[in-house]
Amino acid sequence: MDDHDFSDFIVALKLVGDLLTKSKADDLKELFSGEATLGLVPRGWKIMPPGSRAPSTTKITKATKVEIPSAPRIRAMLLGVPHGESRVSLLRDLEMGTMQARRLAKELGVGSAGRSSVDQVIEKIVEHYRDATVSADEP
Repeated sequence: MDDHDFSDFIVALKLVGDLLTKSKADDLKELFSGEATLGLVPRGWKIMPPGSRAPSTTKITKATKVEIPSAPRIRAMLLGVPHGESRVSLLRDLEMGTMQARRLAKELGVGSAGRSSVDQVIEKIVEHYRDATVSADEP
């Protein structure tokens, strides 16, 4: 062990001494009896007691299924709106889930929506009805 290694060792011992000095008596009893151990924790890491769950960094919410009108009703609503942006707003206001949007697209005869997100499905539906208008023989 050279002088550099020895000085690092002294610094480490001082840090451990400071830690032990600041520790609670019960924690020290557990350490000395072997029930607890000392360990190094990298900066920024969190220590979790066994069996506890880490706090989530993202909010996870259960998706709630919203009731949407039937496909024929939505088709009539789309045809009653004059242009694309209004149709996009109409569909977004339904607050559909991904599966609901895909099912609606299928029921409306819009192809290739199987792996699309809600926004992509909405764009496909609006594109499908881009030039469509209500004809006199439709309900």
